[in-house]
Amino acid sequence: MIGFWRTCNMAFFDDLTPHTYSPACDLDVLNVGWLDEGHAFAVGRTSRRFQEALLRLCEHPIIRHRGRHTCWFCRGRPRKVITPSHAGNGQIRVLSKKGNWYAAPTLVYHYVTQHGYRPPAEFIEAVIAPIAVGADHGWFEKPR
Repeated sequence: MIGFWRTCNMAFFDDLTPHTYSPACDLDVLNVGWLDEGHAFAVGRTSRRFQEALLRLCEHPIIRHRGRHTCWFCRGRPRKVITPSHAGNGQIRVLSKKGNWYAAPTLVYHYVTQHGYRPPAEFIEAVIAPIAVGADHGWFEKPR
């Protein structure tokens, strides 16, 4: 069917494991926020500053996949309108002061704000004060 995009679950990867889902440009990249059914995840409060910085990153993903991923944890509940930046079909990349790159799906913002997911502290620090983000490093051209 032309123009049909299927909706599917997110791929699951444990936090801080090597990222193998998409191109990493020969860099060591770690997974954060790849949550899915049947896998426990850390919960806890996060600061408004972190949430706002995370939202800004998720509004400008560097990789977009076809279709969209849905939140497993919201199934059966009424859904809010999903904006393109929250469709779960993109990724963000952020570089920490320690030199670690992190890859997260754009749904990470939803997981943090709606389900209490608490990413690893080093990712939170990198999002608040990034040395670079994916577009800065040249994975893909910056939007014009």
